[in-house]
Amino acid sequence: MQDLGLFRFHSGAMPSSKNNGGDTTLRHKVKDTLFGRFEHRSFATRTEARQVKDCFETFHKQRWVHNYVRDKEYWSCRLSYASLRGRDNCLGFDCFDGLYSWFCAPTPTPLQADMVLSKDNDDSVREILAGKIGEKAAYAEPEKDPKSTGMVHQILDTLARDQLPAVRGIISDAIRSLDNVPKPIVSLLASDVDELVSSPILQFSPLLSDAELANMVGEGMGTTAMKAVARRENLGSDVTSAVTATGDTAAIEAMLVNATASIENETFDQIATLAENAENLHAPMVGRADLQPEAAKKIATFISDALLDQLSSRNDLDDSVKEELRSKIASRLGGAGAGPDAIDLNNAQSISEAYAEAKKGRIGAHKVMRSLNRGDYSYVVAAMALMSGVTHEQLVKAVLESDTRKLISVAWKCGFDPFMAETIQKKLPPIKDSDVLAPDSGGRFPFDPTDMDSALNSMQT
Repeated sequence: MQDLGLFRFHSGAMPSSKNNGGDTTLRHKVKDTLFGRFEHRSFATRTEARQVKDCFETFHKQRWVHNYVRDKEYWSCRLSYASLRGRDNCLGFDCFDGLYSWFCAPTPTPLQADMVLSKDNDDSVREILAGKIGEKAAYAEPEKDPKSTGMVHQILDTLARDQLPAVRGIISDAIRSLDNVPKPIVSLLASDVDELVSSPILQFSPLLSDAELANMVGEGMGTTAMKAVARRENLGSDVTSAVTATGDTAAIEAMLVNATASIENETFDQIATLAENAENLHAPMVGRADLQPEAAKKIATFISDALLDQLSSRNDLDDSVKEELRSKIASRLGGAGAGPDAIDLNNAQSISEAYAEAKKGRIGAHKVMRSLNRGDYSYVVAAMALMSGVTHEQLVKAVLESDTRKLISVAWKCGFDPFMAETIQKKLPPIKDSDVLAPDSGGRFPFDPTDMDSALNSMQT
């Protein structure tokens, strides 16, 4: 067997670049020996494999190949190496790892080599290759070069099925806005189990139709993926209806914020129903330019005073709707018709709900405020009584008598801050405006703890 050490091409043995055709014999020996053994994996020992690797490195570093060997042979050598790396039972090929950075560099390798590298066992190789192929896909021209385009698409398909999410994610991000890639690859990535892979395609791909998206949403997907769908430009009504039907308020919020999403009247009505128990939907709904009057009137019963005021000032609502909204504002502020006799603080269903949630330890300030905003005063009073330890009857009496000293003391015992205590006073209709006690100049309660403890003791008998 010939000693490959003869072909290491140290500087003293290098043929002169001026003698372009004088060392034909040496050139053919290199080609036949080095390339041939790459092609056929005919290495007897690890040492021999290392000798081939040394020759190969010299080929690359000194670029001798461009002077004495045709480019086709040079690329053939690179392709042979790629093929070699793809085999499992090679003798001693761990010694070739030093050349990996060369193959993965942005040097334009032939697509045949890329096809081999797309199945390489090294994750980092496939990741780098995914970035390169993603760039090639953007400039693919099927009409001018159908063969190369076909190979690019074949590599895309392989990498889109890669076991590593990072590889699939790189491909997804690279082709998310392209309309010149095969539809099956786009559909495959759009339905990927990893939402970080599917999201770029779901949000940006022009190849996904509204019908396909609505079907995918209906079959089920995670919140991250659904939010990506909800953010699509010019989202159709079929898709917005499908997103709403899932009841995923995070995705619905993203959809409401998307000004280009088309939302029909029936869908708005469904969202309004969901919004009663989903405060994150309130502001986005009020901000929709296409909010329908019926939905506007529905959400007016539970949104905050600030949002209600914003809603009532819209110019696109007819006079009857505006009048109804203004009436709700007046009612909240304790206007005509909002006297103590008109307020129900003993609704059995609301009280039962408060007791059930207290038993599970689920009552919190956010739930009290949500109930307050939608006018469920029975729940508010029952919840505060349970949280503070005072009797329900005594707290109802304090509210109906507009005894803000006792009400503030209960709010303090519940752990509410002084500003929330002020809001509760303002929103409970029986409390008179003149009796509302605001925090002091330092943002503290208007009474000291001793006074508030005394008020609480009087309500526990």
